[in-house]
Amino acid sequence: MKHALSGLAQIWKEAFNEDDLYIDFFINNGLPLGHLLTLGPSETPYCALTLFPIDFKQAGVIYSGYYLYALGTLLSQRGRGYGSMLIKKAEEYAIETNRQFILLQPTNYDLFRYYYHLGYVTPVYRASITCTKASLCSLLLDGMNLQHLLSKISVSCETNLTTKSNQHFDRFIWSPTLLQYIQKECLFRGGAVLSNSYCYFNKDNNGSYLEIKEFQASFNQIPMLIEAIISTFPHIDRFCFFGNTQHIVENEINQEAFALLHFFNTTLQKCFNVKSYFSLGLD
Repeated sequence: MKHALSGLAQIWKEAFNEDDLYIDFFINNGLPLGHLLTLGPSETPYCALTLFPIDFKQAGVIYSGYYLYALGTLLSQRGRGYGSMLIKKAEEYAIETNRQFILLQPTNYDLFRYYYHLGYVTPVYRASITCTKASLCSLLLDGMNLQHLLSKISVSCETNLTTKSNQHFDRFIWSPTLLQYIQKECLFRGGAVLSNSYCYFNKDNNGSYLEIKEFQASFNQIPMLIEAIISTFPHIDRFCFFGNTQHIVENEINQEAFALLHFFNTTLQKCFNVKSYFSLGLD
């Protein structure tokens, strides 16, 4: 297993450009919570992915599945179909372990097309709002408008199957142990967890910004949470809030397909509500 992990580290370096510190962090903290699948020699695999257990709740019914994470192939072995072969292996493993679906998160348009041709045809959306620091500070002076805007993507997070909630919406549910890892990972990357909202640094063509995933607060707590986020990250000028809701207002909330779902039972695939939103993505 030690040699296989060494091979996994090499795949991560080549496929994801991660440094040794982060790779070691994942191997020691995240990997034990999932199932590592590889192709190639056991000591030097040339393709790998990890499956994390996750559940989907729809209309009060729980479905068990896997979140397919970090599919990567060595540069020297690309173009030979190994990624597709390993995804097929993951699907077979999921069926053998009585799982009903696989969820994955492509990172670019080409990967969306790649997975679509492999049967991952159901998009999963998330709602988001992007604000500048100036606009947030202005909204803080007008609490009602701030609450009105951000409450549209704010819901309670269901952390396990025993949590009772009056919210009747479809959602994906991580186990408590995976939620703990996600929190560790957020902090390891220099982010923060504020009132169960996961704050990550990110960059795009316009520079650095802060992602606030699973933005959650009661209506009256929203201004206090916003103040805490701004004070914790005083040098950040843009904030992108991601939430989960089915009550979308057109032209007010951005909707973005950011994950793909594949139910092994095509009947379930057709019944899936594409307006459902993903909870706590590992990305």
